[in-house]
Amino acid sequence: MHRQPSKNQTPGRTKQLTVADVTSVLAAGGRVRDRALAHLAVGTGARIGELASLRWADLDLEAGTVRLGVGKRSEAVRVASLDRATSAALKEWLALQPE
Repeated sequence: MHRQPSKNQTPGRTKQLTVADVTSVLAAGGRVRDRALAHLAVGTGARIGELASLRWADLDLEAGTVRLGVGKRSEAVRVASLDRATSAALKEWLALQPE
């Protein structure tokens, strides 16, 4: 199936991250929130819009899952598993949230 490029995308110009790129992003310091979102994006393949619309209620850190696409059509919702590093980063961020 051939996909049409978006209006803002030049055909043939899509760059995929290498393993070294991903490792570098995840190893970078920075704010706890940024590290948690980077882990979540890489670990689940979440799109920017899905990350932006997430609420803490969409995460089940005990079960190690996240519901993505919430707020869209109900059939668009998907559940993704969280790896240990992503769960740990999210728990660290959650601990900093006001009650």
